[in-house]
Amino acid sequence: MTLRDQLLKLDGPYCFHCVFHEEYPKPPSEIHHCLVHRSKRYMKYLDNVINCCLLCRYCHSSGRINSHEFRVELLHKRIQQLGIDVVREWWNSLPEKLKLTNEWIGIELEEK
Repeated sequence: MTLRDQLLKLDGPYCFHCVFHEEYPKPPSEIHHCLVHRSKRYMKYLDNVINCCLLCRYCHSSGRINSHEFRVELLHKRIQQLGIDVVREWWNSLPEKLKLTNEWIGIELEEK
């Protein structure tokens, strides 16, 4: 199953941002690497349903989905959907360099 298919199954057929913030959510067209942004060097860690969400083109290009609040919102949603242990396992599998530049995720997971 492709990453897109996994995300559709997990989140449904609408843009992850629109569903919570717009009256009429749009269908998604793009994959967004949210918690840890896309890096070709680390794609095997980052192309994961925990790290990604599907967005419509408007939301993806707007920049508002790069806010800390949105990233925390996705993290909490993934914990609710998949369980804290699954999210922690993904976090623990990341190389130290990614953890250092995204330490807020570790802090959030410690508080759970």
